[in-house]
Amino acid sequence: MATPIFVVGTNRSGTTWLANIIASHPDVAAIQSAEHHQFYRGVIESFYFSHVFGRYGDLSIRQNYIEFVEAIGLSDYFKLAGVDKQFLYDLYPTNYECVFKSVMEYYTESEKATFWLEKSPPHAKLLNLIASLYSDVKFISIQRNVYDVVASSLGLRIRYDENRINDSKLRRQTIKSAVKNYYQVNGTIKRFAKKNKSKIISINYEDLIKNYDSNLKSISQFLGLEINEELSSKYSKNTSFTKNNNKEDIFTRKEKKLFKLTNLYYSTLPYFILSFKDELRSKLRNRFSAFHNSKLPNWFYNFHDQPIPNNKK
Repeated sequence: MATPIFVVGTNRSGTTWLANIIASHPDVAAIQSAEHHQFYRGVIESFYFSHVFGRYGDLSIRQNYIEFVEAIGLSDYFKLAGVDKQFLYDLYPTNYECVFKSVMEYYTESEKATFWLEKSPPHAKLLNLIASLYSDVKFISIQRNVYDVVASSLGLRIRYDENRINDSKLRRQTIKSAVKNYYQVNGTIKRFAKKNKSKIISINYEDLIKNYDSNLKSISQFLGLEINEELSSKYSKNTSFTKNNNKEDIFTRKEKKLFKLTNLYYSTLPYFILSFKDELRSKLRNRFSAFHNSKLPNWFYNFHDQPIPNNKK
């Protein structure tokens, strides 16, 4: 049985870079692509536990399972895993966690590996759920300076739509949302780590840059794999900035003040208040079918009706 690895952290904290480093090891199978997203290269996100898990109700009900398969069977992640809808139908009767595990173990076997790796930023808020589903799971978290995370989030948002670079309302929303998410995610990781020290290792982004070898050694010991600098990823770090859009001047004077105030507010807010709305929303979604929405976002299907690139190692 292959061992699952989940790389977790906030958006723009270095999760893709770290995941690509670990995935460069021949014993680690990770679904990767150079063409899935215009700003990301390498390990791609499944968003399975944040967007798919529980979305279609009880999968033991045949109609629910059919809807589930028809939706995810053409998604980028499952197509790149090399499975088709018939593979998924043959798993029935089953449940959400077993479907994902079966797909990842199929891919791991095809890569002749012993670990499979997944990386989706929203999964950082679901560590307890994932740990309850896969008892042998290994989490690797990465944390970055809050200022750089927020600056990178704003920079990426601008790169998505450069025509909105002067949209002050959008910029303010992005700053406040990124700060809030930063403390929610890192608060969740910290609480989980206190109770599950054997399941998680935490890496600091800035320290990874300064002490690359020693951090790789710590990860190697945690996983029982020899990950070293010679196993460099073929994918470079993705950045939100260009020569004309750099981190040093991304914020206006007013935005710097907004960042400081927002950061002060959320950094002092108790965790249970930070997480209350998310937990309530999750409970309502699970309890009432009216909160279920079977339609997945369009970005699940970037490769729809397009040839799948060869991403084999």
